[in-house]
Amino acid sequence: MGINVKKVRLITCGCGSLLQAFAGIIGGTYLAVGSALIGPPYLLAIIAGAFIGGISLAGGKGSPFGAILGGFTIYLIENIISILAISAFWKEVVTGCFCFFSLYLIFYIDDELPFYDRIFDQSFK
Repeated sequence: MGINVKKVRLITCGCGSLLQAFAGIIGGTYLAVGSALIGPPYLLAIIAGAFIGGISLAGGKGSPFGAILGGFTIYLIENIISILAISAFWKEVVTGCFCFFSLYLIFYIDDELPFYDRIFDQSFK
């Protein structure tokens, strides 16, 4: 009775792994080289896109549409900065500022407790 958590977790991790492998293959064919150092420059943009899309650190909140919208927002910001011929350093700074602003909106405007507060509140009750 209920949701089989182990089965859902296994399916979710399996689908995530398949999509990551597919993204790695596409990235490798695009660059015509395979390297473990290709992904880290995209890490800030990926995390900021998820936060801007409304994905919560605590889990259980957010939607695929919000994540896609956040990704498009980061892509738009990076393209605007590139068109204005601003340094790549400032692209990272602006992306980080949007990330902090979206975290502010998620945690303080939405009256949601930060992730570590939820852990401690649940464990001591």
